[in-house]
Amino acid sequence: QLRRTKIRPPHGPADEAHFFRKARKSRSIHHLAVVHDRLGEYKAARDLYARAKALKPGTTEIDVDVAFSHYLSGEYDESIRLGRTIVESHPEQARAWNNLGLALAQKGSLDEAREAFRRASSPSQAECNLAFVLLSKGDFESAGECYRKAMELEPGMAAARAGLDKIRDSKAREVMSAQANQ
Repeated sequence: QLRRTKIRPPHGPADEAHFFRKARKSRSIHHLAVVHDRLGEYKAARDLYARAKALKPGTTEIDVDVAFSHYLSGEYDESIRLGRTIVESHPEQARAWNNLGLALAQKGSLDEAREAFRRASSPSQAECNLAFVLLSKGDFESAGECYRKAMELEPGMAAARAGLDKIRDSKAREVMSAQANQ
């Protein structure tokens, strides 16, 4: 099987040391790219992802993070394109399905987003994930419907209960703010 994939195992101690140094370097560069993403430095992150990928081609984990980087920077179409490519070749990749769901929801493709979330987790968690995006977009009513559906699917689900509480608290703040401005 190693011949078919063109992966060559290390031969001897020197080759083995080089193999593991290269793997560690790729992993370190990849982690640094994730840090840049979290700081909002998307160009720097993408440059580092490309370097990590060059050191260790065929790494799905890096591809998933690149697609998420595009999501974080608001490039939803590119995130969707990359996400779809990943899940076509790696349908077991739950993070890719979840990230695809996030981007699809941001674009308003709620049914597709729900299906992507379901490929990554349980139906109740899929509803919570969709509600999270809707809540971040300020659509409290639709988010509430998703959280209630999650509670129907899994009574007592803590994430759904917390989401409903957050919506209730936000509505209470809106009412108090409106009353204070009268």
